[in-house]
Amino acid sequence: MKTAPFFFETKRLWIRPFREEDCAAEVTFLNDKTVNEPLISIPYPFTYADAMEFFRKMQKTYQSGRPEFFVLADKMTDEMIGAIGLHAEHTLARRAYIGEIGYWVGKPYWGQGYMREALPTVISFAFDQLEMKAIVATTNTDNQRSQNVLKDMGFAYLGDFTPLTESPHGTPLVTSWELMPPTPFYEEETT
Repeated sequence: MKTAPFFFETKRLWIRPFREEDCAAEVTFLNDKTVNEPLISIPYPFTYADAMEFFRKMQKTYQSGRPEFFVLADKMTDEMIGAIGLHAEHTLARRAYIGEIGYWVGKPYWGQGYMREALPTVISFAFDQLEMKAIVATTNTDNQRSQNVLKDMGFAYLGDFTPLTESPHGTPLVTSWELMPPTPFYEEETT
């Protein structure tokens, strides 16, 4: 398996590791109920202690060469505006190199296309550098915005299911999605 540090640039964003100074912005954004409520596994209220615990956990993933958290930072200010998580937490994912992706954007940045701008870079990193065999995602059944983003990224809808883990909030069922890596195109050799 290849491992690589990451620091990516898109038109408007830096996609970079989580820094301790990002914790305050994370707390502010995730304590907005309209941002937090659609998220299946994030506690509400979200405290500074929660942010610091998560920060320490993510530092270990960076050191291991398998990053699981990607900060979306405004290129002009380098301030966090959102994040993408790419985790292999459940048994099936760990065993088969399947990533589970989740994401959020702070409310002041909604509707501006930031997630559609950032996700292709993280997805490519997952397939090309982390050698994931597939990426899965779940959303609350009423989270149409997130479902639209997944469709735009090429994820296939698998159906509605009971969540694998108890959620602090959310709908009784979740939508399930899957993305397979692009199939390589090989040209035939001519001799």
